[in-house]
Amino acid sequence: MVVWYNGGPGCSSMLGFTQEHGPFVMENGGVAFHKNDYTWNKEANMLYIESPAGVGFSYCNQTEACNYTDDDSAADNLAAILYFFNEKFPEYQSNDLYISGESYGGIYVPYASYYIHQYLESNKDNTTIYKPNLKGFIVGNGVTNWKYDTVPAFVEMGFWHGLYDLNTYEAMKKNNCTYYFAGSGADNSSETCAQLMTTFSNLVGDINVYDVYGKCYKSNMKSEAFELYSSSDMGMSKVSDSIKTYKKAATAADYTPFLYNHNKNSDSKRLKELPPCTFGEPIIEYLNNA
Repeated sequence: MVVWYNGGPGCSSMLGFTQEHGPFVMENGGVAFHKNDYTWNKEANMLYIESPAGVGFSYCNQTEACNYTDDDSAADNLAAILYFFNEKFPEYQSNDLYISGESYGGIYVPYASYYIHQYLESNKDNTTIYKPNLKGFIVGNGVTNWKYDTVPAFVEMGFWHGLYDLNTYEAMKKNNCTYYFAGSGADNSSETCAQLMTTFSNLVGDINVYDVYGKCYKSNMKSEAFELYSSSDMGMSKVSDSIKTYKKAATAADYTPFLYNHNKNSDSKRLKELPPCTFGEPIIEYLNNA
């Protein structure tokens, strides 16, 4: 059994199912599904999980329940996997289990695997409950470290692929903008780096960041699905007798800030259904078809 998570955070795992390794796929620019000769279900039983709840075909009924940290998501994923094997399809209980994913799956996958491992360790002497046969995990193109992944990686790769000029690149280095671009846990007070990020975003705005040699697909979709910022993203702790705020969880804008408006006074910090230049309208229309 292989469990699959797409990334985001906030990307539906139906992307993997409909464009990557499902039994029928539609490539970029396509208008119809066709049989996939390389589908993963030729080798394993596949379970595609929408994570966190509220993404894709999944839902959560209460606003507070829709606010997540990586630990919350991992706990939910453990519960979902146990429910799958215990309540829905117990005939698969003897199968080996692998957890897999891509992009922000670099967080989802090891976190879920860790929670499963902890569950197994804490119940190793309990013979009355089901224990998954966890064998390993698989991560492709994973996000793991904000200092190097996502935006810093694209800024570096973009320069060496000639997507923007030497002066901008050298200014980024001179002003140590890597930590600004890293987003999560970074110093976001640098106006110079903010201006350089805007320059960079304008220069690469018509480039498909997932395939710089490919086509930039224009979307007609206007839906604005997810608020990026909320007070629930912040927590407080007591350090040396003083209260410090800290960030409990990062937003999509932290991981891919080049996709968003950097005007701090803007009310447009919302994630569209499709990232700029990416293909997917026919698939979304199909999945929304009754």
